[in-house]
Amino acid sequence: MLDKEGRFDLNTEFTYDKEWADEMYQVLINNQKLIKKYVKENDLIKQYNASMNIFKTRAKNYNPYANQEDDEVKTDRYFYIYDSMYNYQPKKNLWGKEKPFVFQEEMERVSATFGVSRALSKKEIVTPFFTPIESDKIGVALNKLSANVEFVWNNDNPLALISKIVACITAIQPLNDGNHRTSHAMIQYYIAKAGLPSIERNKHLREHYIAYTKFERNAIRSGDINDLIAYFFYNILERQEQMCVELGSSPKEILNGRTFCVSDEKIL
Repeated sequence: MLDKEGRFDLNTEFTYDKEWADEMYQVLINNQKLIKKYVKENDLIKQYNASMNIFKTRAKNYNPYANQEDDEVKTDRYFYIYDSMYNYQPKKNLWGKEKPFVFQEEMERVSATFGVSRALSKKEIVTPFFTPIESDKIGVALNKLSANVEFVWNNDNPLALISKIVACITAIQPLNDGNHRTSHAMIQYYIAKAGLPSIERNKHLREHYIAYTKFERNAIRSGDINDLIAYFFYNILERQEQMCVELGSSPKEILNGRTFCVSDEKIL
């Protein structure tokens, strides 16, 4: 995925084992069906909705009139943006008709919260692993990414789609800082669209985040997103198991014993 100058090439195809990825996605869908069945049988829809969206409670604390440089306020604002993407509400035009979700428009809104545009600051970045897109070409790169998401990858397995999105945003580096937060917010929309629970950005184990950045770099350098797909699969699976506990039961009971017990597992 890198050109001769070590820069990310958006025209190169990502590679992954489609059959395997589809099987992983189907495991998550089947789990979600079992969870919803349990919820319906036990009249737990309110608890289910609360458990699906881990951002909502903290997002409600956000005060746009508070000191935005305060660490607590800043975190509340991040959760507010994550929540706005997971619980996306379509905008309406002057005639009250809902407007479609447009990746690039939402990307601009979200990224403005998390950092300063490199295109505006004209800041160039070099990493030990790859060279991000030049600041004066970021606009073109984001146009290409948006077109890929909406017209080329639109029928992709959701696990593959979100893997491609995070790899591209990190490779482009549209912000001086805050690119991971931006990609994390953007993928929440597609996770929710697939009917799956929201996921955390920073795992409780540091090893998880180290693994994530390693898988991400490999996707950028080689175009292979299998590791990223596996990462997101286990992340969502862990959330499903946590939901079973939050609903007053256990993964073993709700998922009919089909649990990976990943809540205590270190993903390296």
